[in-house]
Amino acid sequence: MAPGQPSSQQLQTFWSESAIVRVPGEEPADPPRRLVHASIRLGAPLWCQGNLSLANHDTVAFICSRTPRHPSPHNRWVRLVPRLLAQQASFPGVIVSSLEAVQYDFVSYVAGSLGRPLILALPGPLPGAMSAGRLQEWLRHYETILDPGSTLLVSTQPSPVSPTPSSADLRRRDVVVDGLADVVVAIDIRQRGSMEQLLSSRLPEGRRLLVVPPGGHGTRGNQVLLERGAQELVPELGELPPEEWKQLIAPRGRPETDAVQWPGAAPQGDTEARESAPLSTADDLDEYLFHYTRARPGPWPDQSRMDYFAELRNGGQYSGHRGRDALERILDHRKIYASSRLIRGGVSVVCFTDRSPAAIRSLTRWSRGQTRWSFEPYAIAVRRRYAVARGVAPVLHLSAGHHAELAREQQFRYQRFEPPECDWTAEGEWRHAGDFDFSDVTPEDLTVITPTAAEALSLRARGDCRVLSLDTILGAAARPAQ
Repeated sequence: MAPGQPSSQQLQTFWSESAIVRVPGEEPADPPRRLVHASIRLGAPLWCQGNLSLANHDTVAFICSRTPRHPSPHNRWVRLVPRLLAQQASFPGVIVSSLEAVQYDFVSYVAGSLGRPLILALPGPLPGAMSAGRLQEWLRHYETILDPGSTLLVSTQPSPVSPTPSSADLRRRDVVVDGLADVVVAIDIRQRGSMEQLLSSRLPEGRRLLVVPPGGHGTRGNQVLLERGAQELVPELGELPPEEWKQLIAPRGRPETDAVQWPGAAPQGDTEARESAPLSTADDLDEYLFHYTRARPGPWPDQSRMDYFAELRNGGQYSGHRGRDALERILDHRKIYASSRLIRGGVSVVCFTDRSPAAIRSLTRWSRGQTRWSFEPYAIAVRRRYAVARGVAPVLHLSAGHHAELAREQQFRYQRFEPPECDWTAEGEWRHAGDFDFSDVTPEDLTVITPTAAEALSLRARGDCRVLSLDTILGAAARPAQ
């Protein structure tokens, strides 16, 4: 916690107890005109909490269309936001933004880290209307940017309506952000999207709209806005030199895919693959439990959203959040962090499988809804006897009615089993309750799996584990026994 920054408990107390003001309403008798105008534009009242006087200052918003699910430090908008927000002479005043969406969260994080005051239009209820548990979890992610003296929160909801904002809530949020901003800087805008339409409405009203020149995939809306009469953003000389500006706005190709696909069998003549990652026997692999890693959009399980955006901004070691990043982070921390996602009862667990890599490859499917593969070709494998000694146990495949019959300390093992609609037995799942710490493991009990021999070779330089490549493993599995 930075010097002078309120403690977590102080923030919890302030945001749970400070007054919520309706605009328009009886109190205050003369609310800031900017809030009144935004309410009129929305056609509905606003509820406000925090420092109302911030709405009397000049305001600017930095806007992107909804961004790809998996942002990268190399994305154009990620590179541009910190540089533009730092130009306080060109963009003075209070920053208008939001929370709970990547493109807004990142702007809010950068503004807060620069000490800039914030007006945040929330898609859901204000913290003063949240339950104590919900507020505590919300503050865990956002407390570093919610200083009471430099933050005003605005919402269209007087009380919680649903656990997640609806599409209508998100549209209203965007309208409020646009309505509260004297100046909007459009960074990356998709063509024919809702944001292009919303920002276009500023032009006939004479409200200022600055547009970053288009640059590659996802910015065709920028050109449309310029053609409709928006002003092209040209940084002041001395703040961003012309050559640096050209590099910042230049495209860097289309967004990368989130996942690495599984390799096929290595050719029998691939001597480099066979020799760089010598294959253990099938009996040896049967002695292991595997934890597969994959790309993770958003924070790691032990990471707050603001810490995630700091990592994204700074381009840290694991900032890509790909499957390989997850693998190396686990190896460096010597710990697999637990998650409660999709686990009944909200228990946090670490999942393993006892199935061979070849069997897992055959089970791998693309999930359109989650936009990811069910398994990616990176894994941490620990010898089964080591894992069992530390509490790892096979899941219990039971019908829904049996969950309550399990002892409390065994409920983490429950997996619903009601075939044919629900049957996960093929995955051979094992679980550990809570984080799995393997700081005392020996290299003999730890194996790392990578897709290719080249990656295996680079990781083997660590010297703290055995590393095998899937192209070698699967290639050998395809060859007849000698």
